[in-house]
Amino acid sequence: MISFKDDTSPSKKKKNQAFMLQVLEYQLERINMRFDEWYERVNKRDAKLQNEQFLRVANARRQEKLRF
Repeated sequence: MISFKDDTSPSKKKKNQAFMLQVLEYQLERINMRFDEWYERVNKRDAKLQNEQFLRVANARRQEKLRF
């Protein structure tokens, strides 16, 4: 029969908990970094699309002026 009794000492548990917290903090920092990179890319793409849309409207207006 398998025993699930935890024989680790309290000091080992605290060290293990501290290590797990460090690992989780590192993972959250990485996730945050990736999210920031993604956010910057989306903002750059949005700015580019807005600029292209503005240029299309400006070109269309120029074409209308040339027709009259």
